[in-house]
Amino acid sequence: MSFVTLTGQVRIGRQALFPPIRLEIPPGQWTALLGPSGVGKSTLLRLIAGLPVGGAFEGSVTGAPPVALMAQDPGLLPWLDLRQNAALGARLRGEAPDPARLSDILQQTGLAEHAHKRPAALSGGQRQRVALARTLMEDRALQSIFWAPLQGAARPFARSISA
Repeated sequence: MSFVTLTGQVRIGRQALFPPIRLEIPPGQWTALLGPSGVGKSTLLRLIAGLPVGGAFEGSVTGAPPVALMAQDPGLLPWLDLRQNAALGARLRGEAPDPARLSDILQQTGLAEHAHKRPAALSGGQRQRVALARTLMEDRALQSIFWAPLQGAARPFARSISA
């Protein structure tokens, strides 16, 4: 797998969201985008994922493999239980999810005991962890995880996934 490289800038109208940049993301490593709200972190991740942004992108993205993306909103389907929401990607592709992998990820995210609950019965932090589990179930070469949603997660869990 090669570096993902993004060069350029995004403009919203005549205003640049951020100055021209070159971002290189090495394979097989954690990369963090840090900064205050509104500086373009989510926009950069959306560009890498090939998703639309709210402005005009003047630049290029190279080396981007298929991406699993955890958005700022957990996007859980209220009629599905936690396991079904975590395995949604496979269902949408018409595939059977790997039950052992699903169980392992639910255990790692501290959700195993809540596996049959629907989103309305979960706390905000638990909903965020279901979205994280769904992202991890995709097992992509590049997984984009927006850290802002993890603010509601328990501190020990947040430390364990960042270690």
